[in-house]
Amino acid sequence: DGNLTIAPDGTGITLATWLGAATGYIDTWYDQSGTGNHAVQNALYDGTVYQPIIDTTNRMVSFKANSGTCRLKLPNGTVPSGDSSYSVVFKHNTIAGTAFLGAGTAGTTNATNSFGTSGTNYNNYWWGNDATTSAGSLVATGNVVTFKYTTGAYNNRVAFVNGTSQGLSFSGATAVRAGTTINNYIGFGDSTNNNYLNGELYSVYIFNTNISKIF
Repeated sequence: DGNLTIAPDGTGITLATWLGAATGYIDTWYDQSGTGNHAVQNALYDGTVYQPIIDTTNRMVSFKANSGTCRLKLPNGTVPSGDSSYSVVFKHNTIAGTAFLGAGTAGTTNATNSFGTSGTNYNNYWWGNDATTSAGSLVATGNVVTFKYTTGAYNNRVAFVNGTSQGLSFSGATAVRAGTTINNYIGFGDSTNNNYLNGELYSVYIFNTNISKIF
């Protein structure tokens, strides 16, 4: 909520006025936690062609440009790794792809930690060890989705959609996860399966603990 302006203190003209008819490409989505884990896309990473676009009218970030392959690179370790606990919350608009957030080593069992969709449901996969909501046609524009995990067991995962607890089905190996710190992205899950978002996000929250609050 609030206004998008071009001054750091919220004053000045609005971003929409400043842009006019121009397209606003995003090279940095700033981390608001104070830890400096900013999401970046520029020539040092995948290239400016993959920069998402700011939608000033709806106050969201669109990853639909460049055939839906846009993404933002996060510092290694932003998504909790190893077998640490975590909570991830995201609000999306339309989606045509499969991944909102991803990290880790693709192709190695339990070494990834990615979040997105699986058919008409939401999915948190570790590679070979998925947790998928089982409510039928659950994916819908404007949903707020939460996945939480407590260290120690593959099935210590819970999910909520718009604050409502969801049943989960688990597949694959049952070993504890061992997520690696590399390949942290917003809008991209893993390179092996080309899991891109191809949609829009309003917000992404990443916590390195199983938080008590329900979204």
